[in-house]
Amino acid sequence: MLCCLLGSEIKGEKNMAKTTDQIVLEIFDGKWGSGDERKKKLQAAGYNYDIIQKRINEVSVHMKSRKEAMKPWFDACKAQYNWSYNAKYNWSRWKKTIASSKDWGTCITFPNTVAMRCGLIKEGYKIITSTGSNDDSKAIQNSFYNNSVKAMNSINGKYWSSIKYPEKTTAQLVKEGKIKEGDIIGFMGHTASYAYKDNKGNLLFNHAGHAAGIYDNNKPGSNRAALNVKSSHMSNRKVYGVFSVNTFIVLTSCSNGTITYSDRYMAGQNVTITIKPNAGMGVQSIKVDGKVVGATTSYIISKIDSHHIIEVVCGAVKKKTIDEIAKEVIAGKWGSGDTRKKNLQAAGYDYDAVQKRVNELLNPGKKSIDVIAQEVIDGKWGSGDARKKKLIAAGYNYDEVQKKVNELLAPKKKSVDVIAQEVIDGKWGSGDARKKKLIAAGYNYDAVQKKVNELLEKKASVKKTYSGILPTTTVRKSNAQVIADTIKWAKWIAGDNRFHYGYTNKAKGANAHHNGCYFCGTNGKQKRNMLDPKFTYCCNPFVGAAWAHGGCVPKALSLCRNTGSWDFGKNSGYAKSSLFTNLGHPAKSSLKPGDVLCKDTHVALYIGDGKIAEAGSGDDNKRNSTKWNNSIRVTTLTDARYKGFPRVHRYNSSVNATITMYYGEVGSRVELWQKYLNWYFGKTVVTVDGIYGDGTLKYTKQFQEAEIGKGQGDGWVGPRTLAAAAIVKK
Repeated sequence: MLCCLLGSEIKGEKNMAKTTDQIVLEIFDGKWGSGDERKKKLQAAGYNYDIIQKRINEVSVHMKSRKEAMKPWFDACKAQYNWSYNAKYNWSRWKKTIASSKDWGTCITFPNTVAMRCGLIKEGYKIITSTGSNDDSKAIQNSFYNNSVKAMNSINGKYWSSIKYPEKTTAQLVKEGKIKEGDIIGFMGHTASYAYKDNKGNLLFNHAGHAAGIYDNNKPGSNRAALNVKSSHMSNRKVYGVFSVNTFIVLTSCSNGTITYSDRYMAGQNVTITIKPNAGMGVQSIKVDGKVVGATTSYIISKIDSHHIIEVVCGAVKKKTIDEIAKEVIAGKWGSGDTRKKNLQAAGYDYDAVQKRVNELLNPGKKSIDVIAQEVIDGKWGSGDARKKKLIAAGYNYDEVQKKVNELLAPKKKSVDVIAQEVIDGKWGSGDARKKKLIAAGYNYDAVQKKVNELLEKKASVKKTYSGILPTTTVRKSNAQVIADTIKWAKWIAGDNRFHYGYTNKAKGANAHHNGCYFCGTNGKQKRNMLDPKFTYCCNPFVGAAWAHGGCVPKALSLCRNTGSWDFGKNSGYAKSSLFTNLGHPAKSSLKPGDVLCKDTHVALYIGDGKIAEAGSGDDNKRNSTKWNNSIRVTTLTDARYKGFPRVHRYNSSVNATITMYYGEVGSRVELWQKYLNWYFGKTVVTVDGIYGDGTLKYTKQFQEAEIGKGQGDGWVGPRTLAAAAIVKK
């Protein structure tokens, strides 16, 4: 879970101590600037910049963007849009939705209704940032602005922020970051809600009005809504007021357990924080903004209106005594029947011991079954029917008592392993005499004899150890060599189409970006476990595989797997790995060979000289075609293309790495491994040619499944596999 830096204190000026997370929240609020400016300010104030930046990076991996956090707002926009086109729609009913006797205009009604759907303003109040007419006087503007502030405060003013009369265009304010996703924008004579910027740079809006229908697939009718439509008119129009729904951040940490990830939430939402202590642990305390609020496995922030820091401490749970639990059972706190049994066992209690004590407490004059059974053996209860009648008359369960008597009188049997060793030692005789003795003593003769044979075979077997040389993974590469080898492999694959098997499903189209790289294993029978089955984009595993061959990681999986599709940056292995540093979007001129360029739908490897290696589009499913050779390729990184990569991850120069091998490697190390496989399987199963191809992959996986464990066959030959090979004896 998120790190344990939250509780650490760092000193600032005036000797005031703040935790790392308090400073992080201030940074998210923009109080410390950005880039070098932030670094200088923090260091000047006596804060540890590296610790704070590390926490920001950890939090940012999981935190929603503003657009994602505003999902309830956009859902409400869609609901209002759908309502405006349903069969029962009419303008009078829409006006009544906001309890107004005045005609505000359709454009104003739309965002107000959405705000009410989200519980951000009360009915009858209205946020109006438009002047409502072509009157551009300051008096009119002030009047409408002040009415809007009343609406914001009608439920909770902390839900909103506003900008008064920026008098710039929408496009200018979006570029400056002053208009964000979901903001309500007021123009002279019109009001709209900004949605987001599409991948072509167009600004999209949600709004309504007499002409809104023409923006939405030419749907007829006046006073209807338009959803996510572009409008150069609104993009270039002067803005008089902006009202923004605030989003708030909850930073979390948990010792000895896991907790809901730190995240961003839209104002007014209920936020549930879930805590799962480690095995044998329980929640000892929950602190919210430094104050202890309890010790439960969940905490709800009702209608969030500020940032929060939540610290959870879990520790060992002190178990209650059998007497205490038995009394709770009698009081009904543990349920009844099978439910009670499951609850007690899940909490780590001995059900039989608890139930025994319950019976004793409920029947204080009665002795336990164990005591009564021993008394029966001692002759205190007679024998036969007389004993049975006495026991029943005294309130005991005769069958339970007799069962316990039989258990106490039965001789203690030894395990099959112990008896088998005694047979080998000659203590049970031989032939039929041995068989009769074992059966008479209550042992399964066949099971004992089988174990005897196993022990004798194991003792008599001759162990043979491999005398050849195994490849090594202890050689360490310099960082420069890791980067050089990574780029070398990527360029080799891009120039050699032996590994490019096209996507066979023509109905979906053939496209290396999605399914055209044989090595990456996204093509039917050639699947190489390089990707989680949910994600079939080849661009990411191609770059990850290059790093694996360079020696950066034991598996490319750790770089390729994402927490969600269409996200090769924020949630990728590069963002999470300590081997890479997130540079944001530096100047193109500052790129270095080995930099990983990421955007939501694509990943590429910068190889220097203004070039990138990538698994792109263009495979037309014909192996010898020109397009085929361009499916995995080296191409020029133009300014326009680079602009589309918002995140760059650089291999960390402070890390060295060990080498491993996998499909596609060529060289003497592969030869050594192939010789070992032939020895292990007792015959020539692969050709010793130094090329890690299909046969080597197949038998490597079989070896791993047999010697490491079921489900462990991934084909990667690294320290774990070679360690298993070193101890195999035949």
